[in-house]
Amino acid sequence: AQGANGDTILLQNRKANTTQIDLLKDGKFTFEGTVQDTLPTCYISYHFSGNGARLMSTRLLLEPGEIKVDVDNDARISGAPCNEAISTLYDSIKVFVASNNQYEKIVRSATSTDEEKKNAQAKLDELKKQYPQIIRYFVLKNSTSPVAPMLLAQFASIFDEAALKEIIAALP
Repeated sequence: AQGANGDTILLQNRKANTTQIDLLKDGKFTFEGTVQDTLPTCYISYHFSGNGARLMSTRLLLEPGEIKVDVDNDARISGAPCNEAISTLYDSIKVFVASNNQYEKIVRSATSTDEEKKNAQAKLDELKKQYPQIIRYFVLKNSTSPVAPMLLAQFASIFDEAALKEIIAALP
């Protein structure tokens, strides 16, 4: 993490109702302990002072290893396999959302022609079909990882019955 020495870092495990606090020193902070759950989800919050003071929070999967949080890059988490996998998926989702937003602006714009709106709406319809496929592909690709069941639970509502059966069959 980047920030000023003394900035506050909080690690919250809402399921276990615990919070740990550390201060940033030389761009690093440390939380130590034994993980009791299988890949518990925590939230890491950080308050950076000085120029551009801000408070940010992001989801973090607790797993062994040195986990890096790049707060200057949309809080991208790396350095441990499950967090790497989630970050990769979220990078794909960000690209998808940016494209979606671009076409929605055209559809809503008073200055867009009917033809531009029609083309943009066609792109939106195409993207709407692609979104579940992005998630499906990712979960299948990572079916042996602990993140697969977590993502299935998170995104189950976007899948049709055939996709759900395919994903469930691929899980160990």
